[in-house]
Amino acid sequence: MIESSLAQKIRQKYEENFNHPFPLDDLLKLKRLDPFNWNRLHGELDLYFSTVAGYAYRADRLWRSSKKKLLEAKFCLAQSFFEKHPSLSIYENAITKELTPNLFARLVTVEELRKQLLVVIENILGETNQ
Repeated sequence: MIESSLAQKIRQKYEENFNHPFPLDDLLKLKRLDPFNWNRLHGELDLYFSTVAGYAYRADRLWRSSKKKLLEAKFCLAQSFFEKHPSLSIYENAITKELTPNLFARLVTVEELRKQLLVVIENILGETNQ
């Protein structure tokens, strides 16, 4: 079961990377780009990180989920943050390793976890369809 091994790696990566507080200091550096939408960026990022973290936390138990729940998870994880929120794209290029290192690292980690979770979910769904 490939997804079992990958699910354990996802869970481990979650545990290693999500014990740090939200990178608010880095996020504050972006406020000047578009102060009007900054609160929305903050809220949406917090929700997005929490959503991916929630699935990553239970990655090794996803196989117990119903097909309906797996399809919901797949839909939820189908897009990256800025694909989901194109109106916030003004901030995308400003999130860099140099300017916002903690936020940048969190986004990279979340994106890796999101893609890996999709692989696990696809594999589980593939097995349930056989």
